[in-house]
Amino acid sequence: MREEKIREIIDKYIQKGVIPGATYLVGDKDHVEVKGFLGHYQIVPYEKGIKDSMYYDLASLTKILITTPLIMILVDRGELSLSDTLYRFFPELPSEKRDITLLHLLTHTSGFYSYLLDLRGIRRNNVMKKVLVQPLEKTPGEGVTYSCINFVTLFYIVKKVVEDEPYNVAKRWIYKPLGMNHITYTPLKYGIKRDEIVPTKCDPERGLIHGVVHDPLAAHLEGISGNAGLFARIEDLYRYAKMILNYGEGILSEAIIGKMEKNYTKGLESDRGLGWQILGKLIGHTGYTGTSLYFSRKVGRVAILFTNRVHPKDIHKEEMQILRREFHEEVFGEI
Repeated sequence: MREEKIREIIDKYIQKGVIPGATYLVGDKDHVEVKGFLGHYQIVPYEKGIKDSMYYDLASLTKILITTPLIMILVDRGELSLSDTLYRFFPELPSEKRDITLLHLLTHTSGFYSYLLDLRGIRRNNVMKKVLVQPLEKTPGEGVTYSCINFVTLFYIVKKVVEDEPYNVAKRWIYKPLGMNHITYTPLKYGIKRDEIVPTKCDPERGLIHGVVHDPLAAHLEGISGNAGLFARIEDLYRYAKMILNYGEGILSEAIIGKMEKNYTKGLESDRGLGWQILGKLIGHTGYTGTSLYFSRKVGRVAILFTNRVHPKDIHKEEMQILRREFHEEVFGEI
C-alpha cells in the first residue's frame, strides 16, 4: 500500500467532479498507518478547502456504530436474544410481522421495504406506528432487502429495553471507554461550529444541508435515529474499528464479534453479517453521503474513507462505487 497512490486515486475523482474532497485513514490493530485529506469540503455557494479532523455526516454508518453494537451488547448480557420476535416488543403487530426476529432485522431479511418515504403529517412519536403498519415486500427470511426501517425498529427496541436514550447508553458503554470523544448526533446543539462540519446536499426545500442530518427519515426524527444521524471525526471511527480488529477490547465479547462477522445470507441477494456487509474478504459498511468503513481480518487492516459525495448534488453514485473499489484494492489488495 502506498499513500501516494491513495491520494492519486482520490484526486482523480475530485478532478472528475465525483467528490469535492475526502479524508482517509488506514490502520492496523495497533496504530494508524496513513491519514490525510485533500480537496474541498464545500464548493457551493463558494469553495472552502478541507481541513483536518472535520465532522462528517456518517449516514448509514450509524447502523454499525450505535444500533448494532448496543443490540449485541444486550444479547451478550442476556437481555435480548437474536431469536426474539417483534411480538415481544409490539404485541399489537399484525400477524404477518409478529414472527420477524432481531436476526431478520440485523441481516436485512425482515421483508420490510427499503425506506419509509411518506412521512407527511406523522409526528416523531408516531413514526413507529407508521412503521408497524407498513406492508411487507417479502416473506421474512426469504430474501435480502437493505432497509432503514430495520434499524429504526432496532433502535426503538434498544430504547425500550435500556429505558434510556440509546446515545446516552452508547457513550457509557462504547464511546467513552474507547476515547471516542468526537461522535454525536445533532452536532450544532452540542456546540460544534458549522465550519468544523462538512455539508451535504443543496436541497430545493431544505437549502444547503449543513450541520444537520441529510437522511430524510432521521431528519424527521429530529436528527436522532438508528439508521442515520451520527456525525464524527475519522479518528473516532478508527478507534471503533481497532476495537473490532482486537476482538472487542472488553466492549464486545470475542464470541459476539464472531457472530457479527458470520455470513447469515449465503445464497441470497447479498452477503450480510449482523449489521455488517460482507464483501469478499472485507467486512464493513457504507454511508449514503459518501462515507465508508471496511476491514479485513486476513490483511489485518482497516480502511476508512470520508467524502460528501452528495454535495452539492446527489449524483455520481456509480462513480463513487468505483472510487471505493480502487481505494480498497490499493489498501487490501485483491478483494
